[in-house]
Amino acid sequence: MSPARATGRTAPANRFPCELHRFHWPRPLVVQFHHRFPKYLQAKALGVPLEGVEKHPLFNPTTIAICGTSHDTVHRLIDFMLAGDKPKHSGRELELAKYAVALYRNQVPTR
Repeated sequence: MSPARATGRTAPANRFPCELHRFHWPRPLVVQFHHRFPKYLQAKALGVPLEGVEKHPLFNPTTIAICGTSHDTVHRLIDFMLAGDKPKHSGRELELAKYAVALYRNQVPTR
């Protein structure tokens, strides 16, 4: 997360709009910061505990602000793909999930 961004896991949606969907109804009050390469996958790929992954020199801290529904959907799609299932979903959430799974399977954290 860059210094210009909010700190922590969530932020007000009026300051950090969802980067996946321009319009929401109802409008979210908060967004969540999603790691483009989720921390738990980075920990597995790097062979380090989740609690210490952020200290690893190859840790990728890049996040994007997304609404809670999209965040949950991305992680569920990742779970489906890692289990070998083909998700019946399309859209930006699927693209984020594919990106994360591809990085994990290659086990190459990139910035």
